Amino acid sequence: MAAVILAAALAFTLPAGAIQINNTMTYTPSELYASSVYYRNLEELSSTGNQRLDLVNTALSQVGYHEGNNESHLDGSYMYGNLDYTEYGYWYGTEVLGTGPFYHPWCAIFTAWSSRQSGLSTSIINNAAYARVGLNPYHFHVPYFSSFNYIPKCGDLIFYDYSGTMQNWNHVGMVLYVVNGLVYSVEGNMNKCVCICRHYLTDKSIRGYGVPNYTNAETRALNLSRYPVPTQVLSLGSTGQQVSWLQCALVHLGYPAPVDGKFGENTQRQLMRFQRSKNLDQDGMLGSGTLSVLLEELEDFNVIPIDPSQYPVPARELKIEDSGDDVRWLQAALRELGMSQSVTGYFGEVTETRLKRIQRAIGLDDTGVCDALTRTRIISALNGVIHNPAPDPTPTPTPTPTPTPTPTPTPAPSGTTPTPGGSGIPYPVPTRALSIGDSGDDVRWLQTALNMVGGSVSVTGYFGTVTQSCVMWYQARNGISQTGTFGSVTRAALLAELGQSAPTTTPSPTPTPTPTPTPTPTPTPTPTPTPTPGGSGIPYPVPTRALSIGDSGDDVRWLQTALNMVGASVSVTGYYGSVTRSCVIWYQARNGISQTGTFGSQTRAALLAEIGQGASSPTPTPAPTPAPTPAPTPTPGGSGIPYPVPTRPLSVGDSGDDVRWLQTALNMVGENVSVTGYFGSMTYNSVVRYQRSKGISQTGTCGSQTRAALLADIGQTSSTPTPTPRPSATPTPTPTPTPTPTPGGSGIPYPVPTRPLSMGDSGDDVRWLQTALNMVGENVSVTGYFGSMTYNAVIRYQRSKGISQTGTCGSKTRTALAADVAALSDPNDPAHYPVPERTLSYGDTGDDVRWLQAALKKLGADIPITGYFGSTTKSKVKWFQGVSGMTQSGVCDTATRTRIQTALSEL
Repeated sequence: MAAVILAAALAFTLPAGAIQINNTMTYTPSELYASSVYYRNLEELSSTGNQRLDLVNTALSQVGYHEGNNESHLDGSYMYGNLDYTEYGYWYGTEVLGTGPFYHPWCAIFTAWSSRQSGLSTSIINNAAYARVGLNPYHFHVPYFSSFNYIPKCGDLIFYDYSGTMQNWNHVGMVLYVVNGLVYSVEGNMNKCVCICRHYLTDKSIRGYGVPNYTNAETRALNLSRYPVPTQVLSLGSTGQQVSWLQCALVHLGYPAPVDGKFGENTQRQLMRFQRSKNLDQDGMLGSGTLSVLLEELEDFNVIPIDPSQYPVPARELKIEDSGDDVRWLQAALRELGMSQSVTGYFGEVTETRLKRIQRAIGLDDTGVCDALTRTRIISALNGVIHNPAPDPTPTPTPTPTPTPTPTPTPAPSGTTPTPGGSGIPYPVPTRALSIGDSGDDVRWLQTALNMVGGSVSVTGYFGTVTQSCVMWYQARNGISQTGTFGSVTRAALLAELGQSAPTTTPSPTPTPTPTPTPTPTPTPTPTPTPTPGGSGIPYPVPTRALSIGDSGDDVRWLQTALNMVGASVSVTGYYGSVTRSCVIWYQARNGISQTGTFGSQTRAALLAEIGQGASSPTPTPAPTPAPTPAPTPTPGGSGIPYPVPTRPLSVGDSGDDVRWLQTALNMVGENVSVTGYFGSMTYNSVVRYQRSKGISQTGTCGSQTRAALLADIGQTSSTPTPTPRPSATPTPTPTPTPTPTPGGSGIPYPVPTRPLSMGDSGDDVRWLQTALNMVGENVSVTGYFGSMTYNAVIRYQRSKGISQTGTCGSKTRTALAADVAALSDPNDPAHYPVPERTLSYGDTGDDVRWLQAALKKLGADIPITGYFGSTTKSKVKWFQGVSGMTQSGVCDTATRTRIQTALSEL
C-alpha cells in the first residue's frame, strides 16, 4: 500500500530538465510515463519529414497504452483501469490548459497529444478535448469531408457517431490506410487503450473525415507497394527502404512498428511478437524463414494498392476478359470515382458494369469498353473536370498531334528536339505547369527526368500522388518551395541538372518537329562516348558483358535507366535482382527476343536502337542467332521459350525447367512473374488469374487443360509437341557428366559444389545447395543465386547439425547435406517425419507439419512440404475432411490424424 502511495506522489515529480521528443518540441512527461516502454518508443522515433506519416508514427508508438484508475497508473501498464487516468490527460491539463491534470475521456486528447509530439503546429491540428472539427477552442480546427464522397488517406482524422443517429460526434482516430474497402486507424480510448481499429468504409458509425492543412505530406506512406521487399537479413540497427517495408508489413498485420526506416527496439519487439505468434525462432531478425511467412500472411491479407497512379495508364482498348496492370489502373480509377470495385487486374462482368455506370455519368455511351475517349474522360474526372454529354469528340483530337514530333527523333540520333540538353528523353519538355491529375507525354518526360536524377516513379504519363511526392522530394533537395507542382523554377533546375543550363528549348517546342529530319548529326557514330550511347544522356556506361541475376555495377544502372525510358518500372539500384530480370523478360517478349531474363547482345542492340542509338547495335543483328532457337524442341510452336513444355501437372513447391517454361509462358500472356524455376505463391496466383480468364477451374495447378490453353495462346494450337522435351534434354546434358548431377542417388539435377559457396555466388552448384536444403526441410527458391534467404537457410542447417554457423557452405556443411539428402530416398514420404502428437492448425511449424503435408500429398493433394501450416495446408486439410465426411474445420485434430493414417494404410 505504501508503495502505491509513493508512486502516486512521484507521478507529478518532473525530471530535471525537459526531454526533447522526436527533435520537434519540448515536453516534460510525468516521471512514471518517462520510465515506460511507450516513452522509449517515442524517444526512438525518427522524423520522416512527411507530416502525415510522422503523426501516425507517433500514435503507433503508443499502441497498447492502457488507461488507469489513479495517478500511479500513468505508465500505461495497468490493464484493468477504466477511470480515464492517462499521460495524455496529464499533458493536456498541465501543458495546454495549465490548470492541472485533465482526466477525461481521451480519444481527442490523444490525437492532439500525437499531433504535438510529431511536431505539427496547432494551426494544422488544434489542441482538442472533444471529437469535433469546429472553431470552439476545445475542437479540432480542420476541414471536414463527408464519409459519402471522400476516400480517407493516411494522416486524416476519422470521426465517429456510435449513437447511430449521425447527430453526435463521440469518437476520433487517425487514419493509417485504406485497403479492400476497409479503413484502418489508430485510436486512443478504444477499449480503454490505444489500439489499431478497422471499419468498412460504408460503416454507418463513420461520421466523416478531417483533412488537416498539412504543408508537407504524402498520402500513401503506409502503402506496402511504396517500399522494396527485403533482399537481405534485417536486424537491430538496419536502416533504409527495406526496413520501411518490414515496418509497413508489420503494421498491416497488426504489429504497430512505426514506419521510419530505422530498425530500432520497437521494431524488433513487434517482429518478435510476430515470430512468436507463428512459432518461428524469436531472434528479432528478418531472415528468409520469417520473410516467407510474412509474405504468405500478407497474401492472405490481400494487400493491394488501390491508387491509380500505381499502375500504367492503358495504351490499348480494354474490354471484358482483358487482364494486366492497365486493367488495375482502370479498376483503381473506378474506385477513386466512387465505385465499389476490387483491383484484381482481370476485366470481368463486375468491372464492365461499373465502367458502364461511370460512362453514363461522364456523358458517354455505356459500351462497357474503355476506349481512348473513355480513358481521357476518366483521367479528367479523376482531376475533378466534369464533361457535359454533348461534346464527345473534343478531348480526342488534341492528343493526336503530339505523337508526330516524338516518333521522328527515335530512329535517328537527332533526338535533340524532344530531349533538351542531350538528355535523351523521348518525350517533349513540358511547356505548362504540371500538377495532380495531368496526363500526357510531357508528364512522361517529367517522370523519366526525375528517375534520371535519383527519383523513383513509374513512367505512366499520369501525374498522381507518387509523381507529386517525387516532385516535392526534388524541390526540397534543390531548395525550391515544395508545392508539388512542376512549374518553371523546378523545370529550369531539372533541365540544368540533365545538362541543359538554360531552358532554351521552351520557347520553340512546336516548330522543332520540322527540323528533326534535317539534322543528321552523324557525330553519334563516335564510339568513344560509350557511357552515353546515342546522346541518350544516361550517365552510366553501356554494358559490354551479358548481365544476369546477381550482377551489379554502373552498367546495371545503365540497363535499369534505359528500361525505364522505354516504359518499364524498375528502381535504378545498380543491382540486377528479380525485378530487373522481370523487366528484361518483359522487354524481350515485347521485341520478339528469346525470354531468357539475361541482358545479352541481342537485347542490348534492340534497347540501344529504341533509345536512339542504332550505331552501336547493328553488329549483332540477330538474324543468325535465332536460327538455333527454332531447332530445339523445347520451343513449342515457335514460341521461343528455351525450356521444355511440362509433361506433368505443376503446383506449389515444384521446381525445374518446365516450371521456367510455365513462368515464361505466363509472362507472354500478360502476367508478371519472375522466371526462377520454382513454383511459389506468385506463380500460383498467376496461374489462378490465367485460369479465371480462360474459364478453367481455378485450382492454381498447371494441368493438361491449363497447359493446352497456354500453348494455344503463345502460338501452338495443339499440345502434341509436349513429348518432345525428351530429345531436348540430350543437348543440355552433354556438358554435365551424368553421375555428378545426382549425388547419392538424390536425383538433384545439378552438380555437387566443389568450392565453398557464400553470399553473392551464383551457378548450378548454388542450385544444388538450394534444392538440397529444401529436401531437408528448408523453403528457399531455387534461383542459382546465393542471397540472404539461402544464407539464413544454411545458418539454420548448420545450427541443426552443430556445425559452426558461418552461413558459408564449406566442405563440412556440404558433406553433411549430401549425406542427409542421400538418406532421403523420397522426401515426399510421410514415413520420413514424426506423426503429430498434438493438434495442428494455422500458423504451426515443425516436422510433424511436414508429416501432415507429405501424407496429404500422398493422398492426392497438391501441396508443398514446407513445415509451415499456412492457408494452403489449411485448405487441403479441409479438402480431406470433406471427402472423408468430417466437419471441415481445417484443423488436424486426433480424429483427422487417425482418418489420414487409415487412408494411408489403405493405399
